[in-house]
Amino acid sequence: MYGLEVDEYHKLAWKEDIDSFEKERMQLGLECLCRFEYWERLWVVQEYLLAKDVKIWCGADSVDPEKIKWLVYVEFKERHLAESCAIQLLQGRKVRNVHAEQLSLKRHLDDFGIRMKCADVRDRVYGLLALINKEERKKLGIRPDYSLSPEKLYLQLCIALQRSRLYSPDELEDYVETLRLALGLTSDAATRALFA
Repeated sequence: MYGLEVDEYHKLAWKEDIDSFEKERMQLGLECLCRFEYWERLWVVQEYLLAKDVKIWCGADSVDPEKIKWLVYVEFKERHLAESCAIQLLQGRKVRNVHAEQLSLKRHLDDFGIRMKCADVRDRVYGLLALINKEERKKLGIRPDYSLSPEKLYLQLCIALQRSRLYSPDELEDYVETLRLALGLTSDAATRALFA
């Protein structure tokens, strides 16, 4: 990525023309970087989204995340890379910086939580609490409690969401389904938790 710089129009551009071999090598390297399981770990989402300044290191090399996004979206136009956990996370930082007060637990679960790998499925909820907007965090009143089973946590969240009055019935139904998936519950287990 050494060949990228900001041009006179404040856009990323190549310093000089690169040959097709070098371009292909960069594309393969970018694909490998985006496929690392590292990007699918929940703690990486937390660290990346909450960090003040980010530089991505791979071995002895580092790169600004904006250059990676530019390569994916503008230079290589790789749709499968744009949908990868890595690029979704890089893009999520920009969204968070602009709309931090509007981002709900559901938005973070939709964007990251369901796909994220963690040792305990409850971390998909607990790990994202620090990222959600203050109003929702206050209204939900959820604090990490690992004595609760995933089913009990699901029930507690469903009750808190309904009481919060932050969502319409349709939004609430969609939110509850997202929570069910994030917590790895079958629809039968979720129904039992709600009506136990």
